[in-house]
Amino acid sequence: MNNFKISRVAVYNIMGRVIKETKIENNIRLDLSSLNNGFYYVYFYSDDKIISVNKITINH
Repeated sequence: MNNFKISRVAVYNIMGRVIKETKIENNIRLDLSSLNNGFYYVYFYSDDKIISVNKITINH
């Protein structure tokens, strides 16, 4: 991802519904503490193109 400027981050649940989404202006920290336990997909966008997708597990 170093060759791309990330412009947006979106978190989806396993059903494909957007749970959180934010535009990136500067370095940010995305607070996921309010999410329920489970699996989620984090999409990183650069100019509306997906540059990376990561699967994460939330387990409080």
